Amino acid sequence: MSNEILAITVTFNPEIERLETQIRQLDSSGVDILIVDNGSDNSAEVSALLKQESATVNLRLIGSNVGIATAQNHGIEYARAQGYRYVLLMDQDSVPSDDMVDTLYHALQNHDDAAAVGPVFIDSNGAKHSRFIRVEGLRVNKNLEADSTGCVDVDHLIASGSLIPVDVFEKIGGMDDSLFIDYVDVEWSLRARHQGLRCYGVLNAGMTHSLGERRVAVFKSSVAIHAPVRHYYQVRNAILLYKRNYIPVNWKVVDAYKLVAKLAVFILSAENKSSEIKMISNGFLDAFRNISGKYK
Repeated sequence: MSNEILAITVTFNPEIERLETQIRQLDSSGVDILIVDNGSDNSAEVSALLKQESATVNLRLIGSNVGIATAQNHGIEYARAQGYRYVLLMDQDSVPSDDMVDTLYHALQNHDDAAAVGPVFIDSNGAKHSRFIRVEGLRVNKNLEADSTGCVDVDHLIASGSLIPVDVFEKIGGMDDSLFIDYVDVEWSLRARHQGLRCYGVLNAGMTHSLGERRVAVFKSSVAIHAPVRHYYQVRNAILLYKRNYIPVNWKVVDAYKLVAKLAVFILSAENKSSEIKMISNGFLDAFRNISGKYK
């Protein structure tokens, strides 16, 4: 796989030690690395870290926070220009298992219709999360049957850990810059499905990944809690997707139901409820006014 795969890590005020762990793990997996920094306050520390590393790592400093979609698109364009065949999208706090890259690579070779393949992830607190789901009718199927290669056909993958052939972007297009953050990976996956490609979860590929600043237990599951501005994006971008005709109607209905439930948790668990309600309300208003991009 030498020089075939470019790992693209988008950073925004990253924890340097965890980023260092990721870089070394990716390097041991035999991939090249591009760090796209979204205007981090500690970008000088990121630069200093890369100077110490023996891994093949390039750094692109954007200078401001342009959003994860735009940052990923910068990386994808770089990969295309440099002749890489695949990109591995990574968040700054994700660390792949020893064999994750190899396992994902082989999964891609076994699925000609794959837009992307992605691993099971384990939250940094040690809890295993199976995020492989598919909406069937108005039911969410969380117990998908794996094919002979240990893969499941899913509605969407989270971006981090997703291995994607570069030529797929020629057909599907890149990430939607207008969404800025949240639902970016969902929209791209559903767009790929609409155009006849599939996303596959790979059950024997693993990665640790941090979800949310904290988690709140809700019955037998838990909900990731972010800062109020992230909840603004979640509300706004969900509604913007509901307006798009290539998004399946049943998926919209199920997601809207889940969104309302999550919003209740966000508000009830908020430390500053007035700020939480304000940002959620602004998300609704901007979505109905078709306002996208970075929150102002």
